[in-house]
Amino acid sequence: MQCTCKFCLFGLFIIILRTRFCLFHAYSNMPLVRSSKQLTADQRKQVRTLYFDSGNLYAAIQRITGYTKAQVGHAVRAVSATVLPRSGRPRTITPEQEEELIAFVCASKRNRRMCFLELSMCLFNAVFGMATIRNCLY
Repeated sequence: MQCTCKFCLFGLFIIILRTRFCLFHAYSNMPLVRSSKQLTADQRKQVRTLYFDSGNLYAAIQRITGYTKAQVGHAVRAVSATVLPRSGRPRTITPEQEEELIAFVCASKRNRRMCFLELSMCLFNAVFGMATIRNCLY
């Protein structure tokens, strides 16, 4: 008899047929994503104070704060406690254009029902793509 959970029925997880065992149930307690969030400036200050002023080691700071070893290490090795802006692709749409888009969409029912490409063509002469308009509105 095969597993009948919704994950197996939709084919999202592998079923081992010989043992008739669903892998989802075996690993359901394990987190799927192991990424950790970037620390805020106040959290970095706390870590740096515990390291430089109190003389605690990484493991002790990790136990006290609950942050990961990598988070503690990055906070200690950083030049200052301020969080630098993250690198990435610069925005193509300016804040003024974004406000104009939002005002246009909120103006009427007809404007709210326009697709992203129509909004781009109507307001910005199709300078921006669908993804830019969608990301701006969501």
